[in-house]
Amino acid sequence: MRIGITLGDPAGVGGELTLLLLRELGPAAPVTVFGSMAQLGRAAAALGMTPPLPLRPLPADAVDRPEAYAEGPTLLDLVPLTQEDVLPAVPTRAGGQAQLRYLSLAAQAAKAGRIGAVVTGPVNKGGISQVMGSRFSGQTELLARLAGLRSGDVAMAFTGEKLRTVVVTTHIALKDVPATLKAERIEKAVRLEVDHLEELGFRKPRLVVAGLNPHAGEGGLFGDEEHVVISPAVGALQTRFTEEGMRATISGPLPADTAFRRHLEGRFDAVVAMYHDQAMLACRLAAFGETVNVTLGLPFVRTSPDHGTAYDIAGKGLADPRGMLSAYRLAVRLVELRGRARGT
Repeated sequence: MRIGITLGDPAGVGGELTLLLLRELGPAAPVTVFGSMAQLGRAAAALGMTPPLPLRPLPADAVDRPEAYAEGPTLLDLVPLTQEDVLPAVPTRAGGQAQLRYLSLAAQAAKAGRIGAVVTGPVNKGGISQVMGSRFSGQTELLARLAGLRSGDVAMAFTGEKLRTVVVTTHIALKDVPATLKAERIEKAVRLEVDHLEELGFRKPRLVVAGLNPHAGEGGLFGDEEHVVISPAVGALQTRFTEEGMRATISGPLPADTAFRRHLEGRFDAVVAMYHDQAMLACRLAAFGETVNVTLGLPFVRTSPDHGTAYDIAGKGLADPRGMLSAYRLAVRLVELRGRARGT
């Protein structure tokens, strides 16, 4: 099964990451890139790569044709970007339109079964918001919508060999997190993560829930979300797991630092984090480049490297492909596991 890759923000490192990935995978890689030749050309120049590039370019109208998904790496040249549109670290409206088009067409191809997974390059949320005329929260939420789901039907997870975590709330302001925390959101994230861990081969997944407040609220001294929302949700899940005969276990809430430390020590298989940066700090510090962003709950596999557009190094040939390679490898693994589960 082929893997689709979106180049992400033309002003970022997505093009460089993709070319470095293709160099690693070799000329037979079953990859369809949703992007722009101008964007890849700029990336190739930054990396000192000389033509021809290691993939076959095709026009935008080939997106529904078999040749775009034939053997070897192909590029769907979807947007006629100018040199000004691909300047490093200079976001443009055309770049925002390009990012949105890459992602939308890749999702359509995945829904149609032309590709088995989508590996997404880093995007600029501000650029896409400008094009959409409304706040663009992130690729997780947009992919849910493109798949005909609500944002609450999916969850953002980070998966690696050393560290695994799922996030109850995603791209929202920190001040809005307490009001957004609901028992049903916690349960959805937990159940999606349990399914994900079982898919990866964990026979008896052990989850630990992180608290929201310092010291998990310290008995209500630093907030009552643990007492009012999180602890009751954990207790209800423990009861339901037993009633449903599930082998998974869930503990907590614990202070976030304690939860992640015990997870890294091997006492738990994953941490349920309450908000975005609670999870990301652990990933960046303990397993940068090794953990992969996975959208749980979609009808197709979606992964992404665990970093952003990296404007500070874009166009300098310094992009680190470890995260992209990890995202690709996990996508392939998940596609294969789901194929076996279906008997295909």
